[in-house]
Amino acid sequence: MRHVFKAAVQGRHLRSGLAWVGLLVSAAMPASAQMIELPTGSVNLRDLQQQYSQGQQAGPVPNVLDRARQQQQQQQQGMALPFGRDEQKQEAPSTLEAQYQRRVSQDLVQFGYDLRTATGTTQTTGLLSGSVPDDYVLGVGDELVITLRGQVNNTTQVRVDREGRIVLPNMPPVAAAGRHFGEFRDDLTAQAQATFLQTNVYVSVGSIRSIGVLVTGEVRSPGRFTLTSLSSLVDALLLAEGVNKTGSLRNLKIVRAGETIPVDLYDVLLGRRSLHDLRLRDGDQIIVPGIGTTIAIAGDVVRPGIYELRADGGKVSLNAALELAGGPQRARGNRLEILRLDPSGRNQIIRNAAGTAAIAAGDVISVQLPREAIALEGGAELPGDRGLGQAKTLGDLLRDPYVLQSNPYLPFAVIETEDPVNRQRRYVPVDLQRVLEGSINVTLRERDKVIILTKDDVRYLGSADVQAVLRKESPPSLQLSVDTRIAQEKLALGGVPPTSTRKKDDNEPVVKGLVGAYTDKAAGTTRLIETDVACAGLRSLAVIVSEGVQQRFNVAHRIMSYGNSGLIDIRPCPVIYDRHPDLLPFLLEFAAVMEGEVRSPGIYPVVPGTRSQTMLSAVGGLTLDADANAIEMSSTGGGRRTGLNVAELNQATVNPGDVIRISARVQQRENGVVEVAGEVLRPGRYDIRRGEKLSELLRRVDGLTAGAYPYGAVFQREQVRIAEEEGYRRAARELEQALPGVLASGNAENAQAAQSALPFLQGLINSLKSTQAVGRVVIEADPTVLASRPELDFALEPGDKLLIPKRPSHVTVTGEVLNPSSVMFTSGSGARDYIKKAGGVTASAELSDAFVIYPNGESEPLGMGRFSNGNIPIPPGSTIVVPRDPEPFSFLATTRTVMSLVSSLAISAASLAVISRN
Repeated sequence: MRHVFKAAVQGRHLRSGLAWVGLLVSAAMPASAQMIELPTGSVNLRDLQQQYSQGQQAGPVPNVLDRARQQQQQQQQGMALPFGRDEQKQEAPSTLEAQYQRRVSQDLVQFGYDLRTATGTTQTTGLLSGSVPDDYVLGVGDELVITLRGQVNNTTQVRVDREGRIVLPNMPPVAAAGRHFGEFRDDLTAQAQATFLQTNVYVSVGSIRSIGVLVTGEVRSPGRFTLTSLSSLVDALLLAEGVNKTGSLRNLKIVRAGETIPVDLYDVLLGRRSLHDLRLRDGDQIIVPGIGTTIAIAGDVVRPGIYELRADGGKVSLNAALELAGGPQRARGNRLEILRLDPSGRNQIIRNAAGTAAIAAGDVISVQLPREAIALEGGAELPGDRGLGQAKTLGDLLRDPYVLQSNPYLPFAVIETEDPVNRQRRYVPVDLQRVLEGSINVTLRERDKVIILTKDDVRYLGSADVQAVLRKESPPSLQLSVDTRIAQEKLALGGVPPTSTRKKDDNEPVVKGLVGAYTDKAAGTTRLIETDVACAGLRSLAVIVSEGVQQRFNVAHRIMSYGNSGLIDIRPCPVIYDRHPDLLPFLLEFAAVMEGEVRSPGIYPVVPGTRSQTMLSAVGGLTLDADANAIEMSSTGGGRRTGLNVAELNQATVNPGDVIRISARVQQRENGVVEVAGEVLRPGRYDIRRGEKLSELLRRVDGLTAGAYPYGAVFQREQVRIAEEEGYRRAARELEQALPGVLASGNAENAQAAQSALPFLQGLINSLKSTQAVGRVVIEADPTVLASRPELDFALEPGDKLLIPKRPSHVTVTGEVLNPSSVMFTSGSGARDYIKKAGGVTASAELSDAFVIYPNGESEPLGMGRFSNGNIPIPPGSTIVVPRDPEPFSFLATTRTVMSLVSSLAISAASLAVISRN
């Protein structure tokens, strides 16, 4: 049964009767979701309910899968359709049912009237599947297949002639009509063996005869019907579309050749008689008289309903009447009451009736729990009813240590009781921890229900669904249910279903004031969605929130299970909230919040005056990082106490609406490590304390090796790397967006220039997208320099990486030179010398923009213009970059940006080269 998740639409309960065993198959309902288009804007709840009801009566809208099923059913000719109640067409109660329902305020239906048929034809002739029983009575028109093996070998198909005989060649006639099939077979075998030597006889029924039966009385379609000779009384009633609820099921009659045979269909329905005993014969008449006297059986029985009494007028005891309904569901301890009409037609109650008490026509038998009984529900090992005499108080009920499950929530339990003044059911909160300790106790009353919460029940208070409803939004599980339905239809068309975990989308459908309404922003409509979300407690909370009283749950807003992460974590709705829909809002009203360094932070219901140590125990205690002297506690009255220690907190009490925050200790050690590699004596990963500097780390690695080159140290920081990589990607997007506009512009010169520069720019864009940022920071890594200049020293952060390379013996020349390569370092050589060794510059080079990247990551223009030499000394490990002439890119407004990007990529490449070599 699918459920509609909406604020105030109640699901209709379908009445179901006993199925005809062996004859009826339950009709399979299509599971397609039903949508009803509504206008966008203000939505009236009553209008939604009315339109939904009209949609239910009209039937579901067929989808692709439904149409395929219908076509397949139409192609299967000759196959009987399922019988049983149509789940979409609710039949109005009969007059008799309405009378009983008014007396007991319970839905009761007449037992055994679920006989339905969707076809008016049945098989009349033809081959049989399976064997015919030996007690089948042969008649004129039956066809037999007789095989002889021995002196004579043949197979003959022969019918019973009008004289009731079977005539075979070379054999005398054998009487068949009116005889049982087994008896006839034995007689035929004896005749054949007397006529032929060593001959075996094999007899089977090829096809059976048709018979005509008249059905009259209280049936839906009385008339004459053609059936097979194997048909039973039930088959004839099926063709007549079943018995009316004004007809009798216990006093049917079969008139056969002047003889009247009484039939009690209850014997078939209750399994006391076989259908073979009700086989029909040609010319039979079935008479269904009006219904006889009835009784009703309600309450805690297997089959509550309205039952017809036997027509013989014999006395029926209370125990015999209960057997009609399958008996009580509990073997003993039931409270039996009889509701009987007095001479004036008013109800009178006979309490504590004995099992031998006589039942009269019109009686209503009620089977109820004992009045002096209480119920234990939720987190109990053996939930169920308990006698009030054995547990007059809550302490008595929980005296046995094995009553509770292993994971109960002790600060808060609920007793559902009845107010002695106004007789209304209400919830009473209880501190279960104090009850178990014996410091308090609660007297129980008859029909009380003690609800023990588990920790899973409490964790659901902070779930995604609950928080979404409190914000008047669509619960994530509702949307996932819609996604599942759409995925099923996509699969039918060869599509791909979505995954079960998804990211939140700003365009997600939300609910404005009514949970269960789905706002389709694209279509501009609001639709009711039939969904698998069936948490009754969530629906009850939605009603309260939709009425504008969500301020009762302000504290619950402190915890958002998925508000910051972007991932939707959906918890299943505990069963206890389905059994008690009002329990979920009740718990949220008593909520307190535990935050910070506790093992299970979240929303927790508390009784006013709950001891804080009870709460700490329920949340699993403090974590190892908790600061026992930095506890903050704020109350609903606006008061706030800070700087509490655990001892002071243990003296305090927690009330609904309070927020307790346990701060973390100030850690001297950082949460992470730094990595040191290259030319140090002890490379590796080191944890660091807060504020530890580079010089201290270099002392911990025992300094540098003799071949170390601290001037070329590569220091990487993760935050810098992320920012650098984001800059590359952003620049790539900007270039991609700028190129189409230039190519499509009316300036032919710019378009031609862009076309010629397109390969270079496309390569630059690809490099910006794929280049791995280094996150290099220019530092001083020489311990001697750091000692003399402490202002160059700096604090380390978790994730930092330091590489001290070997002293290089080359200088790299790259860019617009004829032979980009690494050239051996020569003391005293300048930039022009190294460019000359690399073959000189190309025709597209812009020598005035050439720059050098020093080993420590700094860069400096070489100043190699027309009027300057620029042949400055170059240290080993440096990289000389000769950029491209920017003139071909003058069509871009960001020409200098392009050159700057080329320089940045060159610096990253130089750093990566050092890292890869070391």
